[in-house]
Amino acid sequence: MVSSLVFFTLISGWWRDVLALSWDSFRTYHTTDAIEAMLKEKNTKELALSNFRIEPNKAVDLATLAPVLGESISAHFVFENKYGTGRGIVFLTAADDSGRNYKAFSIYTSLQELRDYKEKIGPLRPRGVELGDQRGEETWIERRLRELNMEETDPTVLVIGAGHSGLDIAARLGALDVSTLVIDKNERIGDNWRKRYKS
Repeated sequence: MVSSLVFFTLISGWWRDVLALSWDSFRTYHTTDAIEAMLKEKNTKELALSNFRIEPNKAVDLATLAPVLGESISAHFVFENKYGTGRGIVFLTAADDSGRNYKAFSIYTSLQELRDYKEKIGPLRPRGVELGDQRGEETWIERRLRELNMEETDPTVLVIGAGHSGLDIAARLGALDVSTLVIDKNERIGDNWRKRYKS
């Protein structure tokens, strides 16, 4: 277990990041200098990447990224920042012929869960009719209709466009219990497909 960010020495390496180091986009950084500059700029006290550790249910394995690199060691890991938890994978390639020294050739990081917004999966899934003390309260469908009608609440997020991406982000935010309203210029969900594709 590593308690702080490991600064991998890279062989003209690559770092692909999805929301772990920046909220604004998905980024790829190439070369040691670019990665070092990115970490100095992005990994601030406000973000604080930390607690890197090998993912317990994933095997550290051998892989061949390209024949010129030979066999690489691949390892899945988990990490944290001040906003949530993430996952990643690193490929280590031999730095010399000794078989003992390896350097990171590529690393991928992705924020997976926001700390204060646990996904409604497993035991956190919405329940149907409640039993015991909850008897007589709203059923799941009654709660769902109230949510759909935005009764007594304003959306936290407004998504413009009910295409693939708009519906996907709304579903993900919904699983995080973030109130989301999706609007579209078309009359019905799916009209952007119905009116575009002959199939």
